[in-house]
Amino acid sequence: MKYIIDIEEFCRKNNLKQKDLCEITGLDKSFISSIKNGRSKFPQDRIQKIIDAGKYDVSMIRTEKDPTEVTINKEVLDILTRQVDTLQSQQETIRSQQMLLERLINEKLSQDARQEGAAECADAAGA
Repeated sequence: MKYIIDIEEFCRKNNLKQKDLCEITGLDKSFISSIKNGRSKFPQDRIQKIIDAGKYDVSMIRTEKDPTEVTINKEVLDILTRQVDTLQSQQETIRSQQMLLERLINEKLSQDARQEGAAECADAAGA
């Protein structure tokens, strides 16, 4: 979960100056300015530090859902998990069948080569 903070509103509601915010967060004044101007993002760990302090009005701190974060119903997750397990089992079966088929083809090719060789020997002996 990501936090978004309106620095101006935070300072106003908590009667803080920019230098106070620097002391609270451990960030320097120029970095706070770059956040205010939209050139930098407020570090998540510093927002968490403000929240954890428990002595500030943090009502202006909003949460933003991470677009890569997915929420899924447990029943749906269970169904998907079973389907993945089934697919993996089917893949293993297919791999085994492919190996067996390759072995049978190789055996057949070897058998055909032996028979062909025997026929050539017989032709040579008869000639």
